[in-house]
Amino acid sequence: MKHKNSKFFFLTALFILSKFVGEVIGAIKPIDYEIDSTMAPCVLSLCSKYFKSERALKGSLVIINLVPTPSVVQARILRRFNEDNSHLLAVMVKDSKKPHRSSRVQEKAQNYFMLLQHFDDFDATLWQLKKLPTWNPLAQIVVQFTVPFKNQTIQEEWTEKLFTELHSHDALKVNIMYQFSNETTKIRVDSWFPYHNESCPTEVNNIKKIEECVVHIKTDENGKISRSPEMTSFNQDLYPKIPTKLHNCPLNVSTIIWEPFVVASDDDFDDDDDPVVDKGLEVLMLKTITEGMQLKMLFHTVNRERAVRTITNNNRTGLYAKLLTKKADVMIGGLYETQISRQLLSASIPYYQDDITWCVAPAGLAPKWLNVFIIFNFTTWIGLILTILITSIFLYYFVKYEGKYHENYTWSFLIMFSLSTSQYAHYNPIKSGIKIFLASFFFFGLHISTAYHSYLINVLTNPRYTKQIDSVDEAITFGMKFKAAENARDFFMKNDSSTQYLLREYIVCKKLDDCFLELTKDKKLAVAISRSHALNNPLQLKDGIDFFCFPVEDNVVIYSAVMLFRKFYHLLPMIDDRIRTILESGLLSKWELDSVKIAKKKDSSDSSSGGHGNGPQIKLALEHVEGAFLLIIIGLIVALIVFIIELLVSYMIKKKMFEKYLKKMEQVLCYA
Repeated sequence: MKHKNSKFFFLTALFILSKFVGEVIGAIKPIDYEIDSTMAPCVLSLCSKYFKSERALKGSLVIINLVPTPSVVQARILRRFNEDNSHLLAVMVKDSKKPHRSSRVQEKAQNYFMLLQHFDDFDATLWQLKKLPTWNPLAQIVVQFTVPFKNQTIQEEWTEKLFTELHSHDALKVNIMYQFSNETTKIRVDSWFPYHNESCPTEVNNIKKIEECVVHIKTDENGKISRSPEMTSFNQDLYPKIPTKLHNCPLNVSTIIWEPFVVASDDDFDDDDDPVVDKGLEVLMLKTITEGMQLKMLFHTVNRERAVRTITNNNRTGLYAKLLTKKADVMIGGLYETQISRQLLSASIPYYQDDITWCVAPAGLAPKWLNVFIIFNFTTWIGLILTILITSIFLYYFVKYEGKYHENYTWSFLIMFSLSTSQYAHYNPIKSGIKIFLASFFFFGLHISTAYHSYLINVLTNPRYTKQIDSVDEAITFGMKFKAAENARDFFMKNDSSTQYLLREYIVCKKLDDCFLELTKDKKLAVAISRSHALNNPLQLKDGIDFFCFPVEDNVVIYSAVMLFRKFYHLLPMIDDRIRTILESGLLSKWELDSVKIAKKKDSSDSSSGGHGNGPQIKLALEHVEGAFLLIIIGLIVALIVFIIELLVSYMIKKKMFEKYLKKMEQVLCYA
């Protein structure tokens, strides 16, 4: 499909070019001070060589600008491009007098051919090309001065100024063609090698001649004139212009201290400081890349308050300020692409997936007084109590039938309760049936007592917690406060009710780490923060912050971490290749595992271990068994109430009030 579009575009461009050439060629007259139009074969041969070099693709787009004053040279060059039988290049002619129709071409230009009569024409030409959606300073750029130079001094001055201007617009793959007035059949080509002789692309030097082309004119016996170009190359050993080893040229890195991606050597630093950066996933990645490319990293940290503000295109106070002003080449710190970064910056390939989620305080401990009761569930307790009550009735009638003892129901209940808890109870039955009954109940009590004590140890040594809030809806229902960075507002643009509530109610947090620290004090606070950062936050390891982050399915947003570069940064393709190598080798995963191990080691070094386990020894306090004391208190209260009732019953019997009924109840429950 892409091939068909390219072919269609080429035919369209060819038609337009033919029409243009046909209209202007007859009306154009030679200009004395321009180079000889017979040099067109050299121009075409040189362009074909440069435009096909390195990464230029077959059928790639070439944009040719028109000089303000139409000339024979321009028309001749356009005609030669039009008559090229190889059709390796799709040509688009730009006339600054006519508006550009962006719907014609969508792909980035791979080549530019600029025709300049004077150096003063450059600004207008570049402005015209930069307005196009196809603008690509990483493309091959060939510039031809159509006016011969009278001396070498002017030529060197104009050439250096032109290289400098194009370099300020991030163009490095530039070749400049020119001619001297005393060399009517020769064209020279100069190029700039930014890394030659251990230089760096901070200033323009190392301008070298790379080509000469001479046109040989021959006339055959029929009087037909033929022109053949002869090219001679120079300094070809200086290629490629961007070598694989860059002899410690600086790579300026703007960074946010954001664990685990970027870690400062000292956790306690002020925003005005410039801490030493030597650890972190992205730092290790950049270190590996720069060591392979022989680059020297220079770090510049970004104020933490600036890092959470609304992202703008402000080149003084915005998050991307250093990249926009070219004071930094790359920015790291767990970043993701935004609408502004896509317009103004270039991004590396993604290499890490993270998400922003809500973190809250962990669920609190459940009341400990229930420890002695939660061993069995409610149904089990009811069954046990009913079993003791029913068997007590059986024992009461067995004893009454035996006639040896004259005990009441209360005594029977205490006997059965003692047996159910494997405790001693004084009773010596005579009948074999009663002995068998008590023996079977004894095994029942042994089983229940063993189960109770076994689970009691587990309950006492493993703390219980209340229900954990783990979703936005639960947090809203619970009336929690929400804090997030100012630049997180873009994530709350969904139409569901929960997201709209968060958009209205969330509180802007100027320092996310400080808000994260508040989780230890405020149990009704939720903070939106990177999950990876929360798990590797030095405050969490240093101050023992305990927290809970919502699961992935209920987070704020999932994003891919990238490095952000200056727009059209020339080393980005090489860096992307090395990032792919790191990912394929598994180095990033290894660094991540190592950072987790270091964090766990640092966390566990502050806690002492004891007993037979790996954790700290748990000592039982009064609160762990306060349920037992509560039972004693309840028993004393019940006993007091019963004692008062007994006094009341005794008084009523003496007064002969309900005497018969009360004596019967007293006999069954209280006395033998």
